[in-house]
Amino acid sequence: MRTLQSQQRAAPVPPRTREDEVLAQLRNVIDPDFGEDIVACGFVKELAIDEAAGSVSFTLELTTPACPVKEMFQRQSTQFVKVRHRLYAVPCALR
Repeated sequence: MRTLQSQQRAAPVPPRTREDEVLAQLRNVIDPDFGEDIVACGFVKELAIDEAAGSVSFTLELTTPACPVKEMFQRQSTQFVKVRHRLYAVPCALR
């Protein structure tokens, strides 16, 4: 017999740090081939947050340089982070 508690899903843990907040936004970008977000896939590298300047930068290291969705990843990841954190620019390099 299942209990009500075992049937309920655990509520997501709210982000605690600025890095957690940025990674939470990047989890909205889904790789169509793997069906996983780019954070879970390990694509997000060199995440840098400058609180004083109000800037966030990161690199997306993809499985192949010829990835057909790399521009989509770059566009979506930049948009999700920029909108959430109200930033003017979010440099995102591709590798």
